[in-house]
Amino acid sequence: KSGAGDAAATLESKNQALINVNLAVCDLLVPFMHMESPGKGDGLDAPATSGMTHQGAWWGNHVLGYLHGMLQGVALQPHQGTLQGAVSTPPSMYPSVLQTMQRALPAAQVVPTDRAAVYLAVTELWERSSARSIERAAASRLFGEVLRTPESVVAAGVPGELCARWIRGIPKALWELRHRQPRTSARLLRLLLHTAKYAAAGSPLHATLAELEPELAPFFFFPPAAASRRPDAQEPASPKLSPFLNLPRRVQRLALHVLYHLPAVSAATV
Repeated sequence: KSGAGDAAATLESKNQALINVNLAVCDLLVPFMHMESPGKGDGLDAPATSGMTHQGAWWGNHVLGYLHGMLQGVALQPHQGTLQGAVSTPPSMYPSVLQTMQRALPAAQVVPTDRAAVYLAVTELWERSSARSIERAAASRLFGEVLRTPESVVAAGVPGELCARWIRGIPKALWELRHRQPRTSARLLRLLLHTAKYAAAGSPLHATLAELEPELAPFFFFPPAAASRRPDAQEPASPKLSPFLNLPRRVQRLALHVLYHLPAVSAATV
């Protein structure tokens, strides 16, 4: 058993080293993606397994394809001729993967369909991660940078439907975070604030903001359970403290600014 455990530990260590090397190579190649002229690659077709259609040199497909795969949770493909299956992306690697991908996407050779595929992978990463996870924190940082202004949204080339999906889960995330990660809560509230300030009426963002507003009510205050309000009760049950009341004052002020800029405030929130 000890020998098997040592072998597993050695394999895990080798896999991590290989992942580190792959990501470092991607990081080194990204600047060269910006130096190429669109449509003037090296004349070699990228292997179909890359899944990307980068218009520059063939290795650009590999860079995008590898980073895209990591965002989907696969850091290493199964080794042909061995018993080792696919290796999952270590949670600690997601911040680095997202940073490298953000640097790669503005390259002129990255076609819109590839950008959309990458942002969809980030969206799915956000949706499948727990509120307090490293993955969720890394994804929220990317969202915050992309959604900062209308110009940054256009520059990033993110479809409006995906932007709406990003903010759709924020009320639940704020509730799950409670007061335990005030920085992340502040980042999510700031994201809501920025989008609420510039979302045009009739846009997917504006519609989503209007839909999610009632769901913010439990973040600010939630009443006692209905079961505790019996007609024969001597006194009404005391309300539980909401996440809002336990957050630092600076985060509370930010949350109130969000309410001010939302399309409407429902009776439930008031």
